[in-house]
Amino acid sequence: MGLFWRIFFSFWAAMLLLLGVMAYSAYLVVNAWNQQSQLSYNELVGRADAVLKAGGEERLRSWLRNPSNFPPDLTLFVFDPQGAEILERPIPPPVETTLNTADPANRLPRYRVRELVSGEGVEYSAVLGPNPPPILGALGTPLMRWTVIVAAFVISPLVSFVLSRSLTNPLRRVVAATRRLARGDLSARVEVGARGRDDEVGELGRQFDRMAGRMERLITTRTELFRNVSHELRSPLARIRIAIELARRKPGQLNDQLQRIEQETDHLELLTRHALSLAHLEESPPETDFQEIDLVEIVEGVAQDASYEAGAKGKSVVWEAGTRGSIVRANPDLLHSAVENVVRNALRHTPEGTRVEISLEAKNGVARLQVRDDGPGVPSHDLQKIFEPFQHGRRGKGTGVGLAITQRVISHLKGNVSARNNSRGGLSVELELPLVSAAAGAVGAGAGAGRH
Repeated sequence: MGLFWRIFFSFWAAMLLLLGVMAYSAYLVVNAWNQQSQLSYNELVGRADAVLKAGGEERLRSWLRNPSNFPPDLTLFVFDPQGAEILERPIPPPVETTLNTADPANRLPRYRVRELVSGEGVEYSAVLGPNPPPILGALGTPLMRWTVIVAAFVISPLVSFVLSRSLTNPLRRVVAATRRLARGDLSARVEVGARGRDDEVGELGRQFDRMAGRMERLITTRTELFRNVSHELRSPLARIRIAIELARRKPGQLNDQLQRIEQETDHLELLTRHALSLAHLEESPPETDFQEIDLVEIVEGVAQDASYEAGAKGKSVVWEAGTRGSIVRANPDLLHSAVENVVRNALRHTPEGTRVEISLEAKNGVARLQVRDDGPGVPSHDLQKIFEPFQHGRRGKGTGVGLAITQRVISHLKGNVSARNNSRGGLSVELELPLVSAAAGAVGAGAGAGRH
């Protein structure tokens, strides 16, 4: 229920409560009127006479001023010995007719004159006369007016209190969680939406919890990334330092040490580039610059580059090229990097004289890219860990970030990455991506991109 309806129904609840109180009060007033209407003229005069004898004229005035002592349409007019109405009220015409008609037979039967006698023996005249009812009926009586005023002052604050508690309590939790988050408590959550609220306040709580969760993941990931990067940097830096020291001690091996330094520098550069790419993927998912591209073209370019490098190391890359038509929606640079990381990882671990096999199949709306090598494989319990940052699955080679980047990119593309050990040895990594459109059937086998 939205805030508008919550407030709307709260006001309606207040109005219904107030109307209920008014209806009940009106019922009491009308019931009292009905009881008074059953009083006879003699009973009214008898009561007035008793009041006059007990308390005198002043007491009788107070009794006459109370409308609850009379039927709603009648009252009693009392005249002192001088003929003046003791409350100085205007005299209705029927009462004047009764007073001014000398012959009792001509007087109105309902408005007859009766005698009242005080305790001191003073005689008063009492005449029953019409009393105009309140314009609003029972609602116009003093009792009803005060009842409505008191009910309004009780019901309105009560409903306002309940409504304000319903709105301010979750907002206070949001403020408290915000303060905790500002103090560095990344576990701060509001959990308003989890309590069944489906209004704007509940949505605010859910969005705050999502924001806090994302902040916690980003900060935790960044902290872990910095920790891992600093750890990974120690080894190549230490080897560079050793190479420099050996170059000083053994000038004859200068070229070897310079080559070692160059190798470690390249490793540091690759590690830094991968770490920055991973940080960028964690902080800002690549949801822009997407376009429809042919996965075959991406893989073919990666295979050609890898084949050229593999030849210099006594290895080969076999790419089962096929027809165009495996169209996916992605950022070309990121997709190229994801595929390249898998291929280079396989090329790095496959032994000299072996090959890396790349195949692509488009079927049932999904493109499946498989990269197989003849390396040592990965222990079964570490197969999923190789997609985590800085997890070296095979003899500590590489930066430990490449496959993590691939996993992040493919995940953002609504795809999936998996790894398994081949039955004949080596590792097989499979990338699955949803197709925008696919060529009919699977991508057929073709000529190898290179075999060295």
